[in-house]
Amino acid sequence: MSIRPSAVTIEIRSTDRRIRLLKGEALFTVAPDRSRPFTVQAAIGETMALGTQFSVRRTGADTEVTVTEHSVMLVSGEGKGASLILREGQSIRYGADGGIDAPRSINTEAATAWTDGVLVFKDAPLCQVVAEIGRYHPGYMTIVGDASSLHVCGVFRIDDPVAAISRLQKSLGLRSVQLSRSLIVIFA
Repeated sequence: MSIRPSAVTIEIRSTDRRIRLLKGEALFTVAPDRSRPFTVQAAIGETMALGTQFSVRRTGADTEVTVTEHSVMLVSGEGKGASLILREGQSIRYGADGGIDAPRSINTEAATAWTDGVLVFKDAPLCQVVAEIGRYHPGYMTIVGDASSLHVCGVFRIDDPVAAISRLQKSLGLRSVQLSRSLIVIFA
């Protein structure tokens, strides 16, 4: 199990293996064991491994499940909502209302690059890139004005988020105000 800045609870019993993702993201590599199913609960949904590798990420009220090997069964609405099988190379998002978005195809290497210490973006809005880099920064990063809608392609190391922001500034011609390394405001 690889964990980004996250919070989890773990229950391993003779009848099942259960993880509760309270916040953040975790990548799970699960050995099949029919006698002890492996389930990750996040918000009002559950993801059951079917012998697989997958990640679960909580962002606000939404949860995203990404399968990098084999498949998982996803059930939303605390067991009372929709359910589906999500296959390798697919990702899906569900919200607090119990609804599940349509599965979308993803690049599994890019989706799990954070486990190797990098973030990979392809045509992503700058506001999304800064928010993601900001998860690895102990302070606060924000972007203001029209610059938030610029699109970015790139690979950024997560061990120095301030350097990643500096690279973005130089490549996009942006400016920023930094109050120590704790507060960074980026603008055009």
